[in-house]
Amino acid sequence: MQKKVVMEIGASEEERGVIRNVLQAVQQKKRVEFSYTDALSHESFRKVEPLHLLWEKGVWYVECYCLQRLSMRTFRVSRMKNLELLEETFVPSTVALKHVYEENEEIHALLRFDASAKQRVSEQFQEEWTQDGENIIVDTLFYTWGYAIAVVLSYGAVVEVVHPKELREKVMQEVVAVQQIYMKE
Repeated sequence: MQKKVVMEIGASEEERGVIRNVLQAVQQKKRVEFSYTDALSHESFRKVEPLHLLWEKGVWYVECYCLQRLSMRTFRVSRMKNLELLEETFVPSTVALKHVYEENEEIHALLRFDASAKQRVSEQFQEEWTQDGENIIVDTLFYTWGYAIAVVLSYGAVVEVVHPKELREKVMQEVVAVQQIYMKE
């Protein structure tokens, strides 16, 4: 009953079907195939070994080993279409297991936002934020560097990473990389 309540609240009708099949695949260690549209609208067909079904800040994701890319991938459930649960079973590879344990670390972050971002911050970070004069302070955990960097960059110039220093540096490196793309003539 509890699983149904979570899925009813956090997913569309179409997503609930995908979630049910992925959950079954994870539990039974069965491969799945699906069509996927990434954030840039590129479409692809994937065959994967799903390891985890994740709920992160209001969005469902599937962490899996992709048989096309021969590496770990995370797919957003809302972008998965025509999912088929296959009869093929799998044993998680050492590459997949190594990735799960190395990548999923707790990154404790303290972020300072301009008050203009209050609405979005309150929705995304819910009970992890406080108002401090003209600023909003968020004390949160991220589980991958890539996700932490993406979240920070999505706020543009209205956020500053207070700590950890390593996250500040990684965000700055990414900003420089983006800047270099736009500096090309």
